[in-house]
Amino acid sequence: MLYRDISLVSIFGLRGNLYVQRVGDAEGVSVQTEGPYNAKVVDDIWLMIYPEGQEPQFPLQSHTDMAIGQTHIGSVDTATKVRFLTDSRPRTRARTSVKVQAAVRITAPPKTKFELISCYGMRKGPRGWHLMRGNDRFNTR
Repeated sequence: MLYRDISLVSIFGLRGNLYVQRVGDAEGVSVQTEGPYNAKVVDDIWLMIYPEGQEPQFPLQSHTDMAIGQTHIGSVDTATKVRFLTDSRPRTRARTSVKVQAAVRITAPPKTKFELISCYGMRKGPRGWHLMRGNDRFNTR
């Protein structure tokens, strides 16, 4: 799908791989997803990509200073090991694992801003692979 006049792309809760390619003569932002993800244009300049059925809800503010609050995006498996109260070691230990669920491929013109929110996996850009762990911001130069 091709989206015109987009200056900001926000990706929420991606568990998998993100491929970003800058194309100097692109007519807009092109998005392809493998997995259960939706895309929505807000204010004609902001493209949101999020897991199906988990559209982020925001208070009425400018989208440049977003606060997610308690919005649940994505899923994380947690395993907890409980010990007896007489044991001197820590009482609980939590281990989290992230499931790779999707791949998102984006082609964008130069100077497009990207915002990653609660994303985990790998991101490939013009300078190689980068680890996605939580939140990040970058531009296509």
